[in-house]
Amino acid sequence: MRTTTATKTSASKYACWPKAACAAAIPRSPWASCCPFRPTNAPFFAMASPFQSPLPMPTSQHIHAYRYRLEVESPLYIGDSKAKTLSPYSDYLHDDSGRYLLLLDHRKLETRLQENPQALQTYLQRIAQLSTPNEKGQPPFQLSTFIREELKCEPHSLSYRKLHNQGISPEKRQQLKPTIKTAGQPYLPGSSLKGAFRTAMLYHWLIDSPGGKGCMRKAIEQIERNYQQIEAFHKLEQKKKEEKYLPPEEYKRFMQLKNQQKQLKRDLRQYILSEEKLFGKTNDKHFPPDSQHLHISDSHQVDAARYLGAFPQERIRLAPRGEQASKQDEKAIPLPCEALLPGTPLQGQLSLRYGKIRSKALAYCQTGRPEDLLRVVRQFSLACINQEIQSLEQASQMPDPQKRDQLLHFYRELQRRSLQGDCFLRLGQGKTYFDNSLGLALLNFDQEEKGPGHQAFLKLRKVLFRTSLEAECFPVTRTVILNQQAQVQPPGWVSLHLQRV
Repeated sequence: MRTTTATKTSASKYACWPKAACAAAIPRSPWASCCPFRPTNAPFFAMASPFQSPLPMPTSQHIHAYRYRLEVESPLYIGDSKAKTLSPYSDYLHDDSGRYLLLLDHRKLETRLQENPQALQTYLQRIAQLSTPNEKGQPPFQLSTFIREELKCEPHSLSYRKLHNQGISPEKRQQLKPTIKTAGQPYLPGSSLKGAFRTAMLYHWLIDSPGGKGCMRKAIEQIERNYQQIEAFHKLEQKKKEEKYLPPEEYKRFMQLKNQQKQLKRDLRQYILSEEKLFGKTNDKHFPPDSQHLHISDSHQVDAARYLGAFPQERIRLAPRGEQASKQDEKAIPLPCEALLPGTPLQGQLSLRYGKIRSKALAYCQTGRPEDLLRVVRQFSLACINQEIQSLEQASQMPDPQKRDQLLHFYRELQRRSLQGDCFLRLGQGKTYFDNSLGLALLNFDQEEKGPGHQAFLKLRKVLFRTSLEAECFPVTRTVILNQQAQVQPPGWVSLHLQRV
């Protein structure tokens, strides 16, 4: 990309200044504040807008540049908090075959309604009636029927896109959650991929490096101390309820522990997130954290008409209802969602400023060999896969054994390919506690079975999720996506390939 005239003028104006002063004086690009992966002092040609296909990243003797390529293995849904949920009463409907969902163009629909005031009045009345029970014999409101009978046209003439329907029933009339898009086309945000890389790097550090293992031992000790204080509070609380009285010394201790409960639980939630000890401090102006030297662009956009589908979601239990019940388990049924179809290709750029990385534990970032990065990612993803297989194998009382078998088949195939050298990641919605945290580091820390790390995890789980120490299934629920054959898959799994450029 050519440098603009204004930028050239500014650069020549301060050419004789010291380097630091020049960097501070040259006006920043207007893109600098919105670029998600470009350092503020990087040249303008290193920038890629999140609203267009990413530009090639610069290569130099201090930067390892890669091209990443992902292939979707199971439907991938990444939510967009700014997008409106699609309604079956105004935004989408089923075509006659049921194979597609038609997304309506609101401008075309509004034009038709304005041309027919009586139809508009009928539409508003029927929408208002949705909040009241239907009168006996009155059919439920169907948007397609309304368009044909009142607007005198076919629904497809008012649509702007078709989505592959992967099993959403027209009778249920559910809202549809849209996936993240730019200019109407889906893409993968670089921040999602970078978050997965960071988690894998932290797991590798905690499990394999001396510094990480030292942090793990301190975390285990801290969990034990906090757990003992929380349990002491619960015992005194129970005694107070039963006896209606506590001796002065016990009451004083009870109040001290009561005031500490929030802080104790807050500390437990952050028990192992010692990112600063691996990457460095985020508020260090002179030495930014090493994670800032990992830049991952948004992927290129993909064709929504070809690669986007509409999937029903379901929450299944690994244990019968009532066992290990908690507030987290009793959530609403997940809504259907737009998701990228299996086989969807995603590509983008990844770069590492290896000359700036200071942590010795991140030496594999310095080599420039893609296989070194993939090895770290594979270690974490394989641990997640193994944990899911173990949880499903233990779920012998699962209410729907057929779905259990389908999930086991999927994960065993991922396990087989991973052991043969393939690399996988889990992105987007549907991840379990283990996919999105470092709880696995505790479970896999011990050399012996059910050692200190395992015991610390059980105590942490009891405090944070109100799960008994003896419970085998955790988490007890899974969010799955159903395909057209009503087979279940865990959402969000992709295969990862890296290539030097």
